[in-house]
Amino acid sequence: MFFLFILLILLFFTKKKIKINIFYVLVISVLVRALILLVFPKSQSEDLLSFLTSGEILISRKPIYPTLYFPFMPYLGLIVLKLKTIINPLIFLKIFFSLFDVAIIYLIYLISNSSQLALIYGLNPVTLLNTTIHGQFDTIPLFFLVLGVYLFIKKKEIFSILSLSMGIYTKTWPFLFSPLILRKLKNKWIFILVALFPLVSVLFYWKLNGVNPIQILIPIKNYRGLYGFWGITEITNFFWPKFDGSWIQLMRRIFLISFLIYSLTFQFKEMIKGISKQMLFFFIFTITFGVQWLTWLIPFLILSKVKYQKIFFSLATFYLALAYYHNVYNISLTGPTFYYLDSLRKVLGLAVWLIMILMFRQKNF
Repeated sequence: MFFLFILLILLFFTKKKIKINIFYVLVISVLVRALILLVFPKSQSEDLLSFLTSGEILISRKPIYPTLYFPFMPYLGLIVLKLKTIINPLIFLKIFFSLFDVAIIYLIYLISNSSQLALIYGLNPVTLLNTTIHGQFDTIPLFFLVLGVYLFIKKKEIFSILSLSMGIYTKTWPFLFSPLILRKLKNKWIFILVALFPLVSVLFYWKLNGVNPIQILIPIKNYRGLYGFWGITEITNFFWPKFDGSWIQLMRRIFLISFLIYSLTFQFKEMIKGISKQMLFFFIFTITFGVQWLTWLIPFLILSKVKYQKIFFSLATFYLALAYYHNVYNISLTGPTFYYLDSLRKVLGLAVWLIMILMFRQKNF
C-alpha cells in the first residue's frame, strides 16, 4: 500500500500527460488487485460475512429476511456457497467486487477520454483499501451509478435509468444521487423505471421464500450508518457523548430533508460535477457515516478534477488504514496503543472532512 500511495502522489504531481494505452491501464490495475489479494487473503469485513450468512438463510429456506438491502446479497451469497469447494468464498467475493472496480476504470476512460485519469482511479489506495483488502461491495452499485451517468451523457435515457435501477437493487445508495438525472431528463416519466429491479426482486423473494414484502422493505428503510464518529457528530459527540436517541433521529430527518431540497434546487451545468458537489454536501452534513462510503466520491472527484483532491486522497488513505487495521491484520489492540491510534484516526477523519468543505466551496463546480 505504501508503494501505491507513493505512485499515486507521483501521478497527481506529474505535469505532463502520461501516454499509456487503456489496455495497459486495465492490465496494471488487474495485476495490482491480484497482488493485493495474495498479500491479504484473510482480511475480511462484515459485508463479506453478511453475504455468506444471507446465502445460508436462502439455502435453508428460512422465512426471514437477512439483509439491509434489496434481495441481491442472498442470491450472490448462495452462488458463493455453492462454489466453496472450488474457491474460497471470501476470495471469490473480493474478486467479484474487484471486477466491477476494474469496469469503473474503463467507464472513467470512456467519460474523460483520458487513460491518465483511468490509471489514477485504478491505483488509488482508497478504493483498493475498501474493496480489494477490506472486502466492501460498494463498487457494484457504484459501477451502475457511473454507468447510468455515462449513458445519460450519451443521451440514452432509458438505459441510464435502468442502470440506476440495477444499482439500487444491489444497494440503495444510487437513489440518493438520482435526483440530478431526474432534473435533466427530457422524458421525466421514464424515471419510474428506477423502481423496476428493486420491485421485481422483492416480489420474487416473496414468492420464493414466503417473506412478506413489508419485512423486506422495513430494514431497507431503516438502514443508516453509525452516529458520532464523523464530521459534525465527531465534534458534537466530544461535547455531548450521551446524546439522546430521539434528538439523533430528529437530526437525521432534518439532514435528509435538507439534502433532498439541496439536490432538487442547486444549480449545475455538468452532470459529473453536479454529482460531485451533491456527494460533498452529503458527506459534509450527514450525521451518520460508514468509512466505506468514501469509495463513492473517488470516481467523481477524479473526473471533476477538483482542487485539493491530492490532499484528500492522501489523508483518506491513512484514515482508512487506521479504521481497518484490526480487520486486515486480525488483531485487537487495547490500552495506550489503541487510544493513540484511535485518536489519530479521529484527527485524520476530521481533516478529511475539512478538506471536503474546501472542495465544496470551490467556484468551478
